[in-house]
Amino acid sequence: MPFSHRHQRLDDQIEEMRRIWAQEPPAEGVDPIGPVPVQAGGPPLLAGSMGARAIARAAKWADGVYGFTLNGNPDPARQGFALAETAWAEAGRDSRPRRMTGFWYTLSPDDAEHKLREYVYDYMKVNDPKVARAVANTMQTFTPDAVRRALDDLEQVGCEECVLVPATLEIAEVERAAEVIARR
Repeated sequence: MPFSHRHQRLDDQIEEMRRIWAQEPPAEGVDPIGPVPVQAGGPPLLAGSMGARAIARAAKWADGVYGFTLNGNPDPARQGFALAETAWAEAGRDSRPRRMTGFWYTLSPDDAEHKLREYVYDYMKVNDPKVARAVANTMQTFTPDAVRRALDDLEQVGCEECVLVPATLEIAEVERAAEVIARR
């Protein structure tokens, strides 16, 4: 798809999804598409929006926002949530936006700091290796205490749900994160 008019296409696609979820036929002479969604009106929609303009657009159709703090720092989340609250109010929304974010972590018992920072560097180096290294060096969520602290800090700024994104392929990462969460 061409890059131009992508925002309008997204708005149109969401409008069409909502019509389909409301059991309106997708075209004249065609039966409604099923099954009927469990939630009235369809599933909640979250916008992966972080900038003011994108959040303002999302306020027209989304149920909430999902940002990404990279390293668990609560400041970007706080700023994004404040933008969303303002955008929802300006859009005349009755409800508050659902507020989600996420961050990279590893709790690997073997050189977790190095694994996390190298993962982030490898992920981001396609854009600019110097920037990727600088961002990678800010990663702190490689101990149980750091992950717990990040979760606590994000909860304090209004985060309702946080996605922990493991920086290794070790399935035990999920188990180690579950232990940290259970001890909160």
